[in-house]
Order: sequence, then C-alpha cells, then structure tokens
Amino acid sequence: MVDTVVDAVPVSGTNRDPVRQFVVRGSRFEVASKYTLIKAVGKGAYGVVCSCRDTETGLKVAVKKVEDAIVDPVDAKRTLREIKLLRFLNHENIIALVDVQPPSDSSAFDDV
Repeated sequence: MVDTVVDAVPVSGTNRDPVRQFVVRGSRFEVASKYTLIKAVGKGAYGVVCSCRDTETGLKVAVKKVEDAIVDPVDAKRTLREIKLLRFLNHENIIALVDVQPPSDSSAFDDV
C-alpha cells in the first residue's frame, strides 16, 4: 500500500494551526504541520505507527494513531492508561511522550 501525503492545510472552523495530513497503511493521520512523514513503522491491534521528523527541532519521532479509541470502554481505558503512563515515565529505554494532538472536530472525535 502506498503512503500518501497532503501538505499542511488549515483546519476549517477551528483556531488550530495548520495540520499535515497523510495516509499510512490505510489510516489517515492529522498532525501538526511541523511533522513530516518519514515512513510507516507498523500496524498492530491498537493502532498504526509511523516515523516522522520534527522540522523545528530535527528530532525523529514516532506517531501512533489509535482508531475508534472510544468505541469500546475497555480499549478507551487502555489507551488512556498508556498516555498517562508515558507522560510520567522517563527512561532511556522507554519512548517519551512528546505531544498529543487535539482532534480537529471534537464533536466527531473517535481517534487518538
């Protein structure tokens, strides 16, 4: 499957900064315009992960998207638990949480 990239576009009807949109392994990502897609990393039971570069700092980051994160209460709790744990863990062998992107439309919020 070919990954597609749409350059940074403003999100209509919101006060958010422009976002960069791309499709990786069938999942549509909407991230801050400072992130550029490098490649797809993997797809698992809880989401799709891709590698991106932060153009402001030059750091390589992993971006994870969990689709339909709040449909099942058990999956929603697991996703929230993962975010909470990653916020507090600081170890060289554990990836750090850098940012959580807010949804472009909070009324149709399904994905994290």
